[in-house]
Amino acid sequence: MSDGTGQAPKKETVYGGSNPAMDNKAFAQPPGSTGTVYGGPSSTQGTVYSGPSSPGTVFDESKFVAKKPDASVAIKATTTRVRWATLRFFIVAAVSLAGVFIYWPDEPALAISSGVVCAIFLTIGIFAFRLHKSAFVAGLVVYALDTCLLLFQAITTDGGFILYIKSIVVHGIILYRLWVAYGHLQDLHSLAED
Repeated sequence: MSDGTGQAPKKETVYGGSNPAMDNKAFAQPPGSTGTVYGGPSSTQGTVYSGPSSPGTVFDESKFVAKKPDASVAIKATTTRVRWATLRFFIVAAVSLAGVFIYWPDEPALAISSGVVCAIFLTIGIFAFRLHKSAFVAGLVVYALDTCLLLFQAITTDGGFILYIKSIVVHGIILYRLWVAYGHLQDLHSLAED
């Protein structure tokens, strides 16, 4: 074919690198004798980084004083949350106190046991409000024992689970919430120690 001038078009070389069928001997020849793809820079330049010539330190650990993070907001929020959780102890004490007045004329033994429960939970509530971990542990133990007694009554009574299901669920929820409050109290004590 001609390009309109009557002459055949010239062939242009697209790739001018080394021969693809080059063997190891041809590859080991000095650059330029067989062709190279990249010859690199012809002269050696200086260093890329020409920083200070004398060694120095950026960080002097002897003069470093770590800043203590401000945890006051977290401490205040956790304290408020734990103190609201202590409200459960006072509610149990109030219900037990009401039981003293309800059971007193007919069943004095039940009234006395309600009074003892009221005194125990009132004491635990006061110490828990002052953020004592041992008060939460004592409250958890006493309430867990009460839940176990409730479960025992439900098992030994005919149709007991139907009669006690609501009380068992409420006891379970209160135990869970007390456990969560105890976890918050531990977080609060670890924040206060830092």
